[in-house]
Amino acid sequence: MSWSARAPSNIALIKYMGKAEKNSTGNPSYKEKESFLKHLSKKDRENLYFKNRSLNSSLSYTLSHFITKVHIEESDKDSWAPFSKDPFKNHRLYSSSKQIYFENKLSNQAQKKFLDFFQFLKRFFFVPGHYTVFSHNNFPMSIGSASSASSFAALTMAVYELAKERSPIKDKINTLQKRDLAQLSRVGSGSSCRSFFSPWCIWSDRDVSAFHPPWDQLLHQLIIVESQPKSISSSEAHQRVKTSPHFKNRIDRANTRMNSLLSALQMKNWKKGFKICYEEFMDLHSLFETARPPFRYKKTSSQKVLECINEYWKNKDDGPLITMDAGANVHLLYRPDQNEHREKIKNLLFNYTILSSEI
Repeated sequence: MSWSARAPSNIALIKYMGKAEKNSTGNPSYKEKESFLKHLSKKDRENLYFKNRSLNSSLSYTLSHFITKVHIEESDKDSWAPFSKDPFKNHRLYSSSKQIYFENKLSNQAQKKFLDFFQFLKRFFFVPGHYTVFSHNNFPMSIGSASSASSFAALTMAVYELAKERSPIKDKINTLQKRDLAQLSRVGSGSSCRSFFSPWCIWSDRDVSAFHPPWDQLLHQLIIVESQPKSISSSEAHQRVKTSPHFKNRIDRANTRMNSLLSALQMKNWKKGFKICYEEFMDLHSLFETARPPFRYKKTSSQKVLECINEYWKNKDDGPLITMDAGANVHLLYRPDQNEHREKIKNLLFNYTILSSEI
């Protein structure tokens, strides 16, 4: 017997950075299902209610072409393993320059985090037995492309499929909704909850749901200026940004931009959206660079890409939305009618490897 699932990555335009502390409000999605949780330990309940909760609302766009596949097979012990064959052999990302090799073997630390969450899911779903968990991405890991989001979302969905067959509490499992699975996935990786809703997702402290602006399908490019795994993980960044003197009003700034960006997208004001997205990721990186001690993701080549896009906007009065996560690489999002802009910018950035959607 085996069970499989796939999940997409996502890129936040209003960022999740800085985790909420424990408080008395709990998680409303599961507070409504207290009877479902009677078998969980106090620690597991606390993780479900409080772990990886965002201090501010965030908005993301789903990257449906950046995918993680998880496959689960019965075994004599719980373990992680890479796929023996690439499950995405016929689903390659388009690269406008050279082909690059993506490392898909999880580090020992990443394996432990993945399997620890697998154990939590088994306890939550009351799943008996032991299993080997296989996972594979069709895009790079640990470079600011939200690989943990797709990975933990896919793992959550795969274990959910396993539980529907093997768990003695199938009747309760079948009452779970998508938002319940999203909040469950959040325990493994906060941003993974956004991978359950497409093409846009809003995640607030109290809920996670889809958002439908006039532009539903966008074109995407990831400009890879650094292909090596980053030295400071996103989890560590969440803790270190709180030491920045600029973190004090971060929640207010992010929530204000959130409301402004939602309005701009609904009103189809693309230029305003560009300015808001730019301010937001620059704010994020300023927190990194003013933390104590400071750390930095942006490279000289990152800055060159940013300057190129800013100059393009200056000359054309149009162009892509631009953002960066906790990494050196740059994400560009285009409206469906901007394919000509996408091709021109690809030519301007011909020295970089560019992974993109093929819409």
